[in-house]
Amino acid sequence: MKNLPVIIDTDPGTDDAVALFVAKALNINVDTVVSVCGNVNGSYTHKNVVDLNSFLSLNANVLKGADQPLSGNGFTAEEVHGENGIGGVILPLAKDNAGNIEELHHTLKRLKRADVITLGPLTNIAYILKEHPEVKANINSLTIMGGGFEISNIPNNAEFNFGCDPEAIRTVLCSDIDITIVPLDVTHKIYLSKEEIKDICGFEIDKTDSSVYGVISEIMYYNYKTSIAKNDKGALIHDATAVLAYLFPEYFEGVYGDIFVDEFGATTFKSDGNIKVLFDVERDLVMEKLKKCFTKGY
Repeated sequence: MKNLPVIIDTDPGTDDAVALFVAKALNINVDTVVSVCGNVNGSYTHKNVVDLNSFLSLNANVLKGADQPLSGNGFTAEEVHGENGIGGVILPLAKDNAGNIEELHHTLKRLKRADVITLGPLTNIAYILKEHPEVKANINSLTIMGGGFEISNIPNNAEFNFGCDPEAIRTVLCSDIDITIVPLDVTHKIYLSKEEIKDICGFEIDKTDSSVYGVISEIMYYNYKTSIAKNDKGALIHDATAVLAYLFPEYFEGVYGDIFVDEFGATTFKSDGNIKVLFDVERDLVMEKLKKCFTKGY
């Protein structure tokens, strides 16, 4: 079991919501959650972070991160995640006591050593490394959901998170932090059929069920519907896969190398380097862990 405190940087996002649920259900020590623009605009992603933090009983500190990328205008994906980012699900409104992104370097110094998991564009982490480079020493490891080598999901052979802010990912990859990349090449191996979602959740979708399990299952079924509409094989829970890769690295296979990121966010892998890129996963073991998340009891 991981012992260090964890910072999760996220842009909820249906799969981000599932990832935060998994982090709570599997007892990750989440100290802070930071919002970033990405899947939907920053006002929605931040609201979703605030509300999910309360609804899932993460009880983490919340920081409001970037509303736009380091360069360019960025883009969003409402056609995948719904207008509000979480498939139209309405969460109980939580009080917003969030700090701002400038507090992230204070958080890292307070924690002394922390693991960071990023589930959206790398804008916040790149900003902090540029403005406060000394906090690099406080980041024990960085698990990044992003990139794609044989698989892409936006134009120019790029992946969404990297494509939203290529300058940010280039900044982060040059930091010499202990980095693990969880690309589309491995997240696409955890596609979920409708039957598998039912097996994981233990029940069919029930929109009248306002419990955590009911809401997360509704979000997963929404994810399935939009994934199938894009001709994917099933629901793709990219960000939950990254959380599981952080917690159970033994379930995943990877290689070390270097990554080149072009101006569109497309990635090229080179064999000489110290960045770990995951390329395979023990799917059955991941499915067992997902199922366990729905049986622990909220």
